[in-house]
Amino acid sequence: HDPAPPEPALHIHPQILGTPGRRPTPDETREAHQQEAQQVLRILEQQMPAIEAARAEGRDYRIAVLVRARPHLAQLVPLLRRRGIPFRAVEIERLSERQELLDLLSLTRALLHPMDRIAWLAVLRAPWCGLTLDDLHRLTGADNPRFKKLSVLELIELHQHLLTPDGQHRLARTAEILRRALELRWRQAEIPSFVSWIERTWRTLGGPACLDAAAYENAQVFFSLLDALPPDGLAPFTGEFAAELDRLFAQPDPSVSGTCGIQLMTIHKAKGLGFDVVLVPGLDRTSSGDDNPLVCSLERIDPGHPGETEFLVAPIGMHGENTEPLYRWVRRQRQMRFDEERKRLFYVACTRARRELHLFGAAVYGASGLSAPNKDSLLKTAWPALQDDFETAARAPEPVVAPRVLSFPAPAVLEELAAAAVPVSAPSPRRLLLDIEPLPREENVTAAGISVTGSPDSPDYRRPEGSRQARLIGSTVHTLMQRLGPHLSAISPADLRARTASLFRAAALTGDALSSATTTVTKMLRACAADPVCQWILAPHPDAQSEASWSGFLAQESGARLRTLRADRVFRAGPAPLADGAGVFWVIDYKTSPGSSGALFLAQERTRYAPQLEAYGRVLRALHGQDIPLRLGLYYPASALLDYWDPATG
Repeated sequence: HDPAPPEPALHIHPQILGTPGRRPTPDETREAHQQEAQQVLRILEQQMPAIEAARAEGRDYRIAVLVRARPHLAQLVPLLRRRGIPFRAVEIERLSERQELLDLLSLTRALLHPMDRIAWLAVLRAPWCGLTLDDLHRLTGADNPRFKKLSVLELIELHQHLLTPDGQHRLARTAEILRRALELRWRQAEIPSFVSWIERTWRTLGGPACLDAAAYENAQVFFSLLDALPPDGLAPFTGEFAAELDRLFAQPDPSVSGTCGIQLMTIHKAKGLGFDVVLVPGLDRTSSGDDNPLVCSLERIDPGHPGETEFLVAPIGMHGENTEPLYRWVRRQRQMRFDEERKRLFYVACTRARRELHLFGAAVYGASGLSAPNKDSLLKTAWPALQDDFETAARAPEPVVAPRVLSFPAPAVLEELAAAAVPVSAPSPRRLLLDIEPLPREENVTAAGISVTGSPDSPDYRRPEGSRQARLIGSTVHTLMQRLGPHLSAISPADLRARTASLFRAAALTGDALSSATTTVTKMLRACAADPVCQWILAPHPDAQSEASWSGFLAQESGARLRTLRADRVFRAGPAPLADGAGVFWVIDYKTSPGSSGALFLAQERTRYAPQLEAYGRVLRALHGQDIPLRLGLYYPASALLDYWDPATG
């Protein structure tokens, strides 16, 4: 299919552990795993120029690191993060192991339980505050047992003045935000839900400013989990919540394309995929398993009755031994299947590569030379093909290691160096800068030098807050209408449902909630696809924008406040839906809230959202002239209905 590359495409990277007659120690094995991760890292760094060139030219260039089990990447992932190499990890990192999730969980528990000292100290250590360990020690009383029963808020009142000036400044800001959050806990007018309370506190502390794009997506998954909990706040302390969190995986880095970049995944996840370069480390490692399960079972085709299956169950011996004939026979049949499955797995890993394949493994010396690899490893499967490479590596002379002996200078030189030495301070935690107030994650400022928010006395508006699932439904509808646009009617129902479910799964919806939300959104979008007015809204128009955004400063007594407006759909068209022309600016927002299509409902919704749409209209007139004709509208995907009006006549 493809011509053979001019350079060798298969690269074997063998390691030899131990020496003849001496098996390696556990420390040597761990060091070998670390050296293997360093080898993989060097190859990935060598591939970075090719990735950047492909990205600049718009070409596909994918590199995959495939492993048999997720723990086999434990040494590589930290190296990639330290070197700043972006990657997509497909179901590799558990959500419960990510630092941003540990910080969010500590914040949740601290707000819910004032005496959870570990949670409170973790909040003060997190990047949004960043107290040093010395300051935390002073804050808690410096091991004085008189203070061990006091809450952290009480300790702050007593000992804040004992901290360093930097620590006092950081603690004052964080403590004020936390006190305010505790006061707002039960004010439904300001905090409509439990998850809103946690998320608002996190944002006020500056949590989003401490995260990269991938960590921010993981935080959104955590808030989705909280949204499904009862509002009493007890669930985050239960084992069920911890188990649910442990079942989820961290989101892939959205800054890394699925068609150009580095991906980490298990070999099972790579089935059916192809990559330009494939690296397979850890061939010598095995996956976890029970050597002697209590019950061993086997399902197979009944030899005497083709088309029927039989299920054999064999228990272990009475005293835990595997001497029972049936048990041993079933174990042997299962082992034969496992051996064949390992061959298929190794075949899958090797055939994912289009240009280069790198295989990594370690062999161990035995009493009479290299010993055979572990029978449950991929290296054992590949040993007939790779044995010569490993034996060649074993015969190679060991590299000469320079002796670790330093020649000490004369005492006079030592005294001179000591006098000029610069004291090295202990590393401080990663934290926000003191002189930067965290701002919301805004984007897309499209105009400058003009007022985009109208007069200071213009009516303000507040978006109604619903449940997190309701907000996810709304954001998913908006996302798909923006992405699909005029192609919405061409998408098959099955494809539309798959795209919808994918977005909800990324937001941590599962089970009945996932099925219900997917059905709701799919039904809405199919109604939109069949509606001529919706097709007209999404069709190409002059000056058309989806998710149009404008930012500006609103003058207030306390100072200018940044405000961002974002309209769902803006375009120029005729004076009425489906009418010819391009002289009227249309501003339309999508509303997915459930409700009837009666006149009373539409009037209430228009009254609620008119100030918001009028603010969009003022922006357009500031940009295009005060005399441009406008039409403001609310489109309801649930009923495929457009309610629009001329702001000049109401």
